[in-house]
Amino acid sequence: MAISNSKTASIRNINHKISVWRLIAIEFKLTFKTRNGKASSKLAILVLIQGLCFLGCQSQEQKIQQFIVQLSDRNHMARARAIYTLSKIGEPAIPALINALDNEDTRQSAADILSRIGVPAIPALIRSANHADRGTSVSIINALIKIGKPAVSSLIGMLNHEDIWIRNVTVAALTEIGEPSVSELIEALHHQDNLVQINVAVTLGDIGKPALPALIEALDGSTITIRLKIIMALNRISSFKAKSSVIQQIPILIGALNDEMNIRIHTVEVLGLIGTAAKPAIPSLIGMLNDSDER
Repeated sequence: MAISNSKTASIRNINHKISVWRLIAIEFKLTFKTRNGKASSKLAILVLIQGLCFLGCQSQEQKIQQFIVQLSDRNHMARARAIYTLSKIGEPAIPALINALDNEDTRQSAADILSRIGVPAIPALIRSANHADRGTSVSIINALIKIGKPAVSSLIGMLNHEDIWIRNVTVAALTEIGEPSVSELIEALHHQDNLVQINVAVTLGDIGKPALPALIEALDGSTITIRLKIIMALNRISSFKAKSSVIQQIPILIGALNDEMNIRIHTVEVLGLIGTAAKPAIPSLIGMLNDSDER
């Protein structure tokens, strides 16, 4: 009786294994023919396992490169799988993704993945921002915009870039990020580089109303140099409160016309930007014509 039970158990076990093989074969729709022409699901599974083992033996760099190639695949599902996998791989994939920005076929997907990776990708994106290809630079800036607030300080560092195009797209990027960047931009008004200060003021002005409370608050206790930048920013904001704040600063601007030469020149520029609301400054401006420093 025991022998019979053992044989029965063995037969069941074999049948179970055969069923498993067949289920796997059906799932993957795999069949191979043996030499005698018979279909063999088992042989198909062995080939599948061998392929999986091959993939398992690949280095991470090889796998990353394989998925980079798939970013340009015509099959939507293949591209989606590559984007998802590279996003999950994260930081180790950054160098390959930066290189993928050079290829028009993979650029958009690579930028999207880098933005998903987030903070670890920021240094590489900043280093590559001044790319010879403008399309690549735009993709990099867009990735930084998607990362948002964590990228603000790095973007501010680009506001004194030697390339005016880079400076302009950086202003646009910070403006796009908007309110989350305001506090760091206010701090950057005190940057030692005048070019950074000016571009920060332009950015804050372009952000508009979300930046208004912080700009008005920053007027108190600011040096005349910083105050001039703040007034520039306020003058770019289309709101009654902003315009009122600018008008309230005109007496201080008139006083600045008696300051050192650089301050005076900058003050005249700011008064010119304010326009007709700065009419009270006209007598002082006329008086400057008689100043020996202006001859």
